[in-house]
Amino acid sequence: MLISILSGYLFVKFGRKKAILTGFIVGITGAFVVPFMKAQIYPNIFIPIICVMMATALTQNPPLIADYVKPGSIGKAYAIQGLMTFTATIFAVAVLFGTTKDMPFEQAALIVCPILYLMSFISVCGIKEVKSA
Repeated sequence: MLISILSGYLFVKFGRKKAILTGFIVGITGAFVVPFMKAQIYPNIFIPIICVMMATALTQNPPLIADYVKPGSIGKAYAIQGLMTFTATIFAVAVLFGTTKDMPFEQAALIVCPILYLMSFISVCGIKEVKSA
């Protein structure tokens, strides 16, 4: 919740690209580390999960729609964002899970996480910085 509250400040202080890319990198790295943690030691599992949750909160709160979309079209933009989230979920379940479902958990993480890193870098390249007044 703290990251959600501070997200606006972080976007203004560090810029949209840096904040969102950091959120992606921290989240994917946390997800990447989970399969290699010893399940018997609970702090080892909770620390990467907390990193993933904080990073997800940061990437879900960007003011990008308000930055790029005319006020009269903001509702449509949020609808398109919802459709894209749905499409990404289908991609993750159908393609990534379908490809890695018969692999050991660690091997699947070694395949899926680099794909997610690449997709994150590609998506951040389309973000333009907005100068705060």
